[in-house]
Amino acid sequence: MLSGRLGISNLQRFTYNLCKNAKYSSIPDEQKTSIIKDENQFKEKIIHTKIRAKLPARPPLAKNFFLGNVDKELLAFPEVISRDEMSKLQEETKMIEQFFENFNQTDSNKLKNNLIDELRKGGLFGLNISQIYDGKEYIWSEGLIASQFEIKQPDTALLLLGHRIVCDVINVYGTEEQKQKYLPSLANGSLVAVDAVIELRNNNNPYFNTTADFDAEQDVWVLNGEKILLPVQPKVDILLVLAETPKLHHSGDSLKDVTLFVVDITKKGVKINTPKNFLNYTTVEFENVHLYNDEIIGKVNEGSEVAQLLLQNHRIRSSYVGFGLIRKVINDATKYVTENKLCAIELRNMESITTCLSKMVCNAYAIESMIYFTTGLMDEFEKPDTEIETAMVKLFTQNSLWNASVAVMDFLGAAYLQPEREGESIIKNIMQIYLQGESVDSLKLFVALSGLRHAGMSLHENINKQRNPLYHPKHMINKFFQSTSIDFPKTNIFLNEHLHPSLEPAAQNLEHSIYRLFACTEILLTRYGSEVVQKHSEIKRLAEMATLVYATFACLARSSRSYCIGLKLSDFEILLASAVAQNARDRIKELAKEIEQGPYITNDVNYQRLSKKLLESKGYFSENPLTYNF
Repeated sequence: MLSGRLGISNLQRFTYNLCKNAKYSSIPDEQKTSIIKDENQFKEKIIHTKIRAKLPARPPLAKNFFLGNVDKELLAFPEVISRDEMSKLQEETKMIEQFFENFNQTDSNKLKNNLIDELRKGGLFGLNISQIYDGKEYIWSEGLIASQFEIKQPDTALLLLGHRIVCDVINVYGTEEQKQKYLPSLANGSLVAVDAVIELRNNNNPYFNTTADFDAEQDVWVLNGEKILLPVQPKVDILLVLAETPKLHHSGDSLKDVTLFVVDITKKGVKINTPKNFLNYTTVEFENVHLYNDEIIGKVNEGSEVAQLLLQNHRIRSSYVGFGLIRKVINDATKYVTENKLCAIELRNMESITTCLSKMVCNAYAIESMIYFTTGLMDEFEKPDTEIETAMVKLFTQNSLWNASVAVMDFLGAAYLQPEREGESIIKNIMQIYLQGESVDSLKLFVALSGLRHAGMSLHENINKQRNPLYHPKHMINKFFQSTSIDFPKTNIFLNEHLHPSLEPAAQNLEHSIYRLFACTEILLTRYGSEVVQKHSEIKRLAEMATLVYATFACLARSSRSYCIGLKLSDFEILLASAVAQNARDRIKELAKEIEQGPYITNDVNYQRLSKKLLESKGYFSENPLTYNF
């Protein structure tokens, strides 16, 4: 081992670059030594980082559901953390667990000034930053395990959410100079970052109202506009801002694209306003803020690629915070039900309430399974195509979270607002997560259109034949005499062979659901062709079907693993997964029948006629029911 205060030689620089780029080398269970230069004291640091082997890339899982194809080997739930690594990780997170166990959110004002310092001590700011830059360099699954304690305190989890997303982006797209400038300070918490992407005002521009124009004379970018921070953070030092920038087309026309900037809040022209609302959000104003080229993340006018990574990572991280919230709602509601009565009847004996709680538990189990399954794919395989899986995770989480909060208010009523219930705080946090990033409608459209595009590339020949039946009579006759249908699907996937035998009925439900998803994909492509992108009501049904299929797949894989290795209460995990599969089967069958029947039977056409009249009238148009016409 080298020691002393020697200069950094070319060999040492080569060793550093080699080790840095070989994080996912195929060499198993070895240690690499990286020597990096301390910018201030010219010292050498010896950093031992474990080399993680990744498996070759596999075809996309969720996209292939639209084709009726299943990668059955993935029913073996991804185990990306070895037993020894798990023991070491649990030892490292003991201090974090202790801190959050003692953290009482009702007394959080007493800890507000010290919160950042306490989070620094636990190393929570640098979980996803390379050890070369003083972080912990956790993979996704390790990061989730280390974060399982913070999600019990949603306000703290939301603070760390934005910070880690900025770290993700700089890790992947930042230059070496940007990494050396920002990552060490982001890792130790001396700099706290947050992404500033959302805008409140109507978007009259192609992308954003926040714009950055290049001033050639001063060689700077001039940033103007307004973003929101949701929620407001107790400490913010830098912002990751997505802004619209001009782009010169080869034809000579001026077009628009987006670019990502790192903005120091101390720069002249940056103003963070005081929050004055229930959701605890505030606006950030940018007025002629001068930014240099070294403050651009990625390349000019290529912010869409960077934003895609930002969105994918945001979906996973916000969904994990959402899982913490729904678990908090369930635990609080369960405590209330076990301790209270209604008209001398114990709430725990009321079937409507216990059924409601059970549905919430099923959804929470599905959310957790989807999150860990998706991150397992991201950790285990090279260049995983998980963009649609991450969207499904967030879509399912947001719907479940909102439904859970409303369901609890249904049977708790005003008692939900009692201080010990923390109902108001929970509702606020749920709305903050619900409004961050993409809307539910956008997620549904993204899931459906991504799946349809993937399916269309493989099915185009069959679709062409079905759209022109007179030219292909043999194909249509064979199609007519098929022995399978949406009502009575027949499958031969044999998923039960890859699961525990007790899950055979659930596996059959999943097979039927996958077939119905494929059949509806084929129906929509045949019925509308390329115009399917405009049929939002239909394709949103398809997105919900695909999301439920993925949720079922993740639950079955997880519960089978738990039961086979004998985890605590694994028999109830089998019950949970079976309930999720059966509920998904029934809902998917209902949605599939609506797609099969078409817009004239399902009321879609009536809704479109009503919407036209509503838009013409610019609001509610019916007369008062007691109005006379004579």
